[in-house]
Amino acid sequence: MRGAAPLLTLLLGYVFLREQVSDGVIAGIFLVSAGVILLGLRKTTSSAYHLKALLFALGNALVIALYTIVDGHGVRLSNNAWSYVSLLMFSHGCVFLSLVLWQRRRQQLLPESFSYIKSRLMYPLIGGTCIIGSYSIALWAMTQAPISLVAAVRETSVLFAFLFGTLYLKESPYTQRIIGALGICLGLILIRIY
Repeated sequence: MRGAAPLLTLLLGYVFLREQVSDGVIAGIFLVSAGVILLGLRKTTSSAYHLKALLFALGNALVIALYTIVDGHGVRLSNNAWSYVSLLMFSHGCVFLSLVLWQRRRQQLLPESFSYIKSRLMYPLIGGTCIIGSYSIALWAMTQAPISLVAAVRETSVLFAFLFGTLYLKESPYTQRIIGALGICLGLILIRIY
């Protein structure tokens, strides 16, 4: 899902926004995408032939690419990444909270829901702040560089998850994952050079 999204963003950015990047950047985006896919792809006996899961992942990659293009174009039109993200997150929060409350009203769970929110308020505040901060930086970057380039660099966060898993959780860094990590690094170098 995360590996296919930059490639789809590259394609949609060209089709809808006429964004053009150099051949070197395109090669870098392909390497980053391939690396992310290699990091996450693991063939096991239980999941080797799950076409349905693959289709859902590709569908989600398309959704990621679409919202990346829409938000990248929107932030460029607004000329202010911080106000755009603030309005976007506020709107999402209002819609999500309204849906949760509407759904739980029939189940007689509203008092229980408010109690739960109140007792754990610090967690969504910290998480929300991190989400708003990171997405604001990504959208600001889309005002400075091609959307597809930023989308590819954004997906390299899986490299940090790989390193964390290997170093702290003692997960096995088998050959496919090492090749994926190297592909991401090489892709970033190409993106930076070109």
